[in-house]
Amino acid sequence: MLLGVRPELGNKIVSNGYKLRIYVPFGEHWYAYSMRRFRENPQIAGYVFKAIFTKNSF
Repeated sequence: MLLGVRPELGNKIVSNGYKLRIYVPFGEHWYAYSMRRFRENPQIAGYVFKAIFTKNSF
């Protein structure tokens, strides 16, 4: 799951006993990758924006 995207869903998955891997874009091309993902699914940008400004979002 992409870091900061729907943390409530991630918590539910883990509480149901499943393992969850948190994915963080990293490396030389992280920005281009992130912009491509936002274009593919603009809803992700909303999740990230909300996570930045919401207390205890992670």
